[in-house]
Amino acid sequence: MIPRIVDRAEILQTLKNRAGTYVPEWRFRVGSSEPGAVIASLFAEMHGQTLDRYNLLPKKYFTEFLKLLGVGRGSPKPSSGFVRFFTNGVDDVPANVPKATEVFASAEDKDVVFSTEYAIDATSAELSELFYADKNSIVELDINNVNTYFKAAGGDLQEHTFALSNNNVLNMSGNCAVNVRLRQKYVFPDSFAAVQLSDLINVVWSYLNGGELVKFDSVSNSNGVITLINRSGRSFEADEEGRISIYCNIHNGGGIDGSIILSEAALTVEPLSNFRAETLSFDSVALQNENGGYCFGRNPTEFDTFYIKSNAAFSKTGAEALCSLDIASVVTDYKESELPIEFKKRIIEKKHLTKTEPDEVFIDGVIWEYYNGLGWAHLAVTGDTNPFTAKESRRFDLRFTVPGDSGPVQVNAEEGFYIRARITHIENFLSTKPRRFLPFVKSVSCSFKYVDFRKAEYLSAVNNLETSQLENAQGVSDLGFEVYTPPVTDEAAMYLAFDRELSGQPLSLYFDIAGSGGGADGILIAEAIKRGKRTDIIRIIDGTLGLKRSGVILLYFNRPTVQTRLFGLERHWLKFSLNGAIGDCPRVVKRVFTNTVHALQYQKANEQTFSIGALNSSREFELFEKPVQNCDVDLINDTVTRWNRIESLTQAEASEEVYELDSERGLLRFGDGIFGKIPPEGEQNVRVSYTFGGGAIGNLPIGTVNSLLRSLPKISGVTNVTAMTGGTDALSQEMIELQGKNRFRHRFVPVSSRDFEEIVLEKFEKVSSVKCYTGRNTKGENAVGFVTLVAAVRDSDNPIEALCREIYAYLSERCECNLAASGRLNVIPALELKVNIELTLTLVNFDTAVETTLRVNNLLVSLIDRKHDSGGIGEILTASEILDAIQADSNVSAIERFFAEGIYTENGAAKYVAIDDFGTLPYVIIRSGTHTIQIKV
Repeated sequence: MIPRIVDRAEILQTLKNRAGTYVPEWRFRVGSSEPGAVIASLFAEMHGQTLDRYNLLPKKYFTEFLKLLGVGRGSPKPSSGFVRFFTNGVDDVPANVPKATEVFASAEDKDVVFSTEYAIDATSAELSELFYADKNSIVELDINNVNTYFKAAGGDLQEHTFALSNNNVLNMSGNCAVNVRLRQKYVFPDSFAAVQLSDLINVVWSYLNGGELVKFDSVSNSNGVITLINRSGRSFEADEEGRISIYCNIHNGGGIDGSIILSEAALTVEPLSNFRAETLSFDSVALQNENGGYCFGRNPTEFDTFYIKSNAAFSKTGAEALCSLDIASVVTDYKESELPIEFKKRIIEKKHLTKTEPDEVFIDGVIWEYYNGLGWAHLAVTGDTNPFTAKESRRFDLRFTVPGDSGPVQVNAEEGFYIRARITHIENFLSTKPRRFLPFVKSVSCSFKYVDFRKAEYLSAVNNLETSQLENAQGVSDLGFEVYTPPVTDEAAMYLAFDRELSGQPLSLYFDIAGSGGGADGILIAEAIKRGKRTDIIRIIDGTLGLKRSGVILLYFNRPTVQTRLFGLERHWLKFSLNGAIGDCPRVVKRVFTNTVHALQYQKANEQTFSIGALNSSREFELFEKPVQNCDVDLINDTVTRWNRIESLTQAEASEEVYELDSERGLLRFGDGIFGKIPPEGEQNVRVSYTFGGGAIGNLPIGTVNSLLRSLPKISGVTNVTAMTGGTDALSQEMIELQGKNRFRHRFVPVSSRDFEEIVLEKFEKVSSVKCYTGRNTKGENAVGFVTLVAAVRDSDNPIEALCREIYAYLSERCECNLAASGRLNVIPALELKVNIELTLTLVNFDTAVETTLRVNNLLVSLIDRKHDSGGIGEILTASEILDAIQADSNVSAIERFFAEGIYTENGAAKYVAIDDFGTLPYVIIRSGTHTIQIKV
């Protein structure tokens, strides 16, 4: 590219060639002592010195020419990133962090200073919980993990369930119907809730059995009463707190507008048919209800007792109970032990042969009793009050109202609700000629019916993760209990809970976004939750484009937040919603930090002044600090005039008040009257305010910027939450020439794959490698006419998605217009694949096992990193490459076990792939992960 004039050897060769033409008889030999050769060599040496000086000019002219095209050494560029400030946490009043607050890190025995770009108010509040909510779902997210925003991602906690409890009423097993009467507060008719809550699609009524909720078989509504049918034969079981309840779960809002607030909740239950008594016993003798038994044994006596247990029927205080006893009569006749005849008599008269008539012995009187919690009390019964006379075999029906104080009692070591029959009188009990009528119970069945509804004793409700309870509800005349609260929002929204008051002008939140961030930009709306559903709209400056890219959101509070209850938590709440469709591009957030500011690698220098004098012909001044970043130059005479910076004075008119700056060397130059105006003479009349810094030294990993240059009130510390990247040194001469050649070719109008790659590498310092694929889409599939650029950054913690968007915006303005307009131009990040390897080795010499392990581990790291550092997008590592490299170690005898896998992130979730399948992933760039090496003994 740069022309070069010949050197001494070429001059001598030219003389030799021409000598043969002009003087054929002269045999010129280089190095000969012959006079002609000596003169020729002397000429070549003297002329060569002149040519050496001329050879310098083309390179200088070429360099200057490239400067005219905008290609030069340039100035060192500063690195940048986000730094987070920490408060001492003493109070809720935010601490002001001014603009240009200086923080630093130590690198290469030098302090690298960064300055913040804007002011914030630092809060002591910390993010404690995170929720996603919409009309149909609530999801609590783990703030320590990657989360998808504005989309339900499993773990739905949205629940609208209420429970009504009454142990006496609902102590039921078998087929039955539960009637529920709900009276609403305010203006709604009593039938309103019944109609809404009998919706078979969105409302589910259930009961607890076997530790899980079982759905009722049918639900109907009539005259404001909801009827729930259970035909499964299962019993209603109590929960862990001993309450028997029915549950109503409302899905998808149930089509219900507004809240449901009950003034009364009452219920009854009735069996669909009679049911068997649970146990029967005579005194301490248990009878089989299926097979029957003697109610009072084979020889009844007064005070003998017959017990009937039915938890379902006898616990229903106030209900009309029916007890049906199927009793058979068993008669045992009297047998005389001796005949009334005297055989010693000679004559036996007929009158002496009369037969003795036995006496009928039967149970003539019983009393019915129930247990009232203190003892057995009289039970008033109607119907067949004494079914035990055994004069006939049939079914006897006994009716009574279950007393209000009926309670459980233990009989024969079995607790439950009992009634009992106790014998008070047996007819002809003392007869010596008894004919006994014994009652034999075949079975006992029960039933009951409530005359009036019974109030629920306990109410509970869960709405939007908020649990409410009402104890002893039967004693409350007007419940005022909200059993259904509508979802907190109809839109997809994120709810951020903070443990302290939020305020600031502004307060900053940094969102670390993962993913491609495609789709249309959304407008982010921020609100502070007040009491109930009221909110305060917060003015924001959104540096994330609706959470599409990593950045800071600045929130300007008009008033501090107030603690309010939401999702069952007392917190200070922020609500974020997105005005715009998300589509197939979810917002995947890795981290959220408070008190975060963007910082650039520069430091404010002390102001310098210079004098313009007649003897200062060069009009060139050197600044103390370098490399120089921003620079303001003022000329002070009668007035203060600010002069403008220009890339080169050769581009300036004679009257322009401009200067040029060599940033790297800190040299400030003014014009000479031909190229740029000569500044007026004066004493200390040039005032220079500037900042300095920049260079590759500022590229630092996370957590290294951790010191304040000057202390701030209430601020206890600082750290960088992203890598500080983008710092570059001035270009070397070789890079200047290379960029110059490239620029001559593409002129920043990309046509070929090489053009795209070279333009990106030149214009975007943060890009470590880029590869252009023609005819392939973002999924790596063949697609005619598509151009896909895949980029990688030096630091994997740097948010590359935003950088890809910047690259796309730059290229779309310069490439062929139809390429971007038709959506065939794509810029995407390389798929970062961390490779983890597990090895089991057999060694030649076990004495050096530690050294061998370290050597093999370093070998694996360097092998993988070489692929990455060479810009190897799409270049995979094969198992054979790894195995060959390990086996080349002189101390490795054999590889007993080898396992390698790659880990990458897709939509916030970790994915694993075996090494044999690396080639199936498009646009991969590999990085070294964790390697485990074991030695087989």
